[in-house]
Amino acid sequence: MAALPASTGSTLGRVTLIGCGPGDKELLSVKAVKAIRNADICLVDALIGKDVLEWAKGKEVIYVGKRKGKHSLVQHEINNLIVQHAKEGKHVARLKGGDPFIFGRGGEEVEHVTNHGIKVDVIPGITAASAASASLRDSLSKRGTHRNIILSTSYTKSGEILTDWHPLLKSGSASVCLYMGTSVVEEMVKDLSSKGVPLSTKATVVFDASLPTETVIRTCLKELPAATKKLKKSLPEGKGLLILGS
Repeated sequence: MAALPASTGSTLGRVTLIGCGPGDKELLSVKAVKAIRNADICLVDALIGKDVLEWAKGKEVIYVGKRKGKHSLVQHEINNLIVQHAKEGKHVARLKGGDPFIFGRGGEEVEHVTNHGIKVDVIPGITAASAASASLRDSLSKRGTHRNIILSTSYTKSGEILTDWHPLLKSGSASVCLYMGTSVVEEMVKDLSSKGVPLSTKATVVFDASLPTETVIRTCLKELPAATKKLKKSLPEGKGLLILGS
């Protein structure tokens, strides 16, 4: 790993990881908006909505976004960039979609920054599952039945499909919210079916929750692959969340 530039001054800057929610700028907390406005530089994820960046007017903005298979910077480069600017005495605002600590690699960034002796704060954001639930007007928890809410990524780094939560889905006691799952729907449905999960199980796809472009499909596991494939053709850049069992 290349050495980071030394601090140009005697005072280190600081870093704030900011959860920017699902894309609606009005869903940011007051604390998040204040942090963005007080920052010297904003390092921005690909999932940050354009409207959210209205809070960063006049700031230096660097895009460091990542989507599946499309990385402008790899994670260690992002980590080093955060530290580099903080060592220049800047207040670095790291804008992350959803919540920094829910599939946002926020923990890795906090650890890296802390290891360099730099102060870091974290401001939580509204994760996609909460935003989708609100848009659907459907609670993820239901008294007497849905006693569990599972937030899960859909596959491992090596591409293995993750369905280790299937017993709770099969029992009808859980709402399963799957992040980054729209690209592996067909494989996931086959896996769940092989494990005895009924193909009649409710399935909902929410693209761009909270945004004017929000699109919802309510279906079942059996019809989910075809429904998702059709929707993705018209919304290739949509941020899709799968909700099963609710």
